[in-house]
Amino acid sequence: MRRSAAQRHRLNRVMNFAQNHIAEALNLDVLADVACFSKYHFTRAFGAYAQETPLHHLWRIRLERAARMLVFVRDRAITDVALECGFSCSQTFSRSFRQRFNTSPRAFQAANQWSYAGFPNDERRNTVIEPPADLTPDTGGVHAPVRVEARPEYRVAYLRHIGPYGNPNGGIAETYRALRNWAHAHGLRDHASDYIGLCPDHAAITPATHCRYDACIVVPDTIGEDEVVSIQTIPGGTYAVMHVKPDGPRLHAKWEWLTSDWLPGSDIVCDPILRYEFYPPTDGNAGRPETGVDLCLRVQEAKAG
Repeated sequence: MRRSAAQRHRLNRVMNFAQNHIAEALNLDVLADVACFSKYHFTRAFGAYAQETPLHHLWRIRLERAARMLVFVRDRAITDVALECGFSCSQTFSRSFRQRFNTSPRAFQAANQWSYAGFPNDERRNTVIEPPADLTPDTGGVHAPVRVEARPEYRVAYLRHIGPYGNPNGGIAETYRALRNWAHAHGLRDHASDYIGLCPDHAAITPATHCRYDACIVVPDTIGEDEVVSIQTIPGGTYAVMHVKPDGPRLHAKWEWLTSDWLPGSDIVCDPILRYEFYPPTDGNAGRPETGVDLCLRVQEAKAG
């Protein structure tokens, strides 16, 4: 395995570790130990890969996690949000939040109720997103074909795209093509393989240059990391799931409908970060328009009484 590939795997693991342990007392020593690098080598390698320092990355994802909690986990006190996102106190959190988003946590929460329509730095703030047509019956009311179900843990091989989400001719699409080429070379065919799109960031709050998207394929334990793919595990558990057509730009509108229209009226609280698109096996092309995709939100807990 080339050293560059091994280094990429280690840096991906650091990003995943920071995301999954965000409430803990993380610092440069801890992150460098996860990467198995010296602090100096780790700082240089991470900066070249992520285009930001490790500590700035940690600071940023903590604040972005907090912003998403303020929007979608609305029964949390701001102090609790601060602690759950790794800040030692609400005062430190408020100062950092204002520095990052140019507004206070309370004002941000008031302006962004179940969506980012009021977010001042969202480039899409003047765009009106209508309910998906295939979810709107003749009666004019929106019907949500959402089910709540147990989903298994998935061990996946993945390629990570870091950069803007919106390029239809490159970026994520090119990442999937590379993953499919790797999968076919390893005997994993579309008619027997599950693909998953894992997106821990949101374009409304994460700078485009730092948006992550993992193009994943479910693999057996016999397949490990190599010069192309990294390995991670997507947690199982209870998920809210909506099956839709994977129709390009309209998929974003369906995500918006699920989180901004269906979720507020449900009796559940969903994890603000863990959500993915699940593509079942198919004989179709890379877009798989003939099958459909499950939009999956992990259920965090039931709403309080």
